Amino acid sequence: MSADIRTYTDITGSGGNSAVVRTLDNFKDYLHYADIKYICVEDEYLEGRERAADVVRYLLEDGSTEVYKDYGDVILYKVMIN
Repeated sequence: MSADIRTYTDITGSGGNSAVVRTLDNFKDYLHYADIKYICVEDEYLEGRERAADVVRYLLEDGSTEVYKDYGDVILYKVMIN
């Protein structure tokens, strides 16, 4: 099993592209293009990061992700975008 791990900062920070998360559709396009299968989210990280928390919630609400494993303070979401 191979893994390609990218943090939110990797995607949007100085080495990334903040336009990727400017809109939900942009982020969904990125997830599809990059062939991202899972998103791991830690509650502590989302505290004080309203935009990141919104993106996670919107993806779940519109069916783009579903909870795969819930470890309490860490949730692994399966990406459902084809």
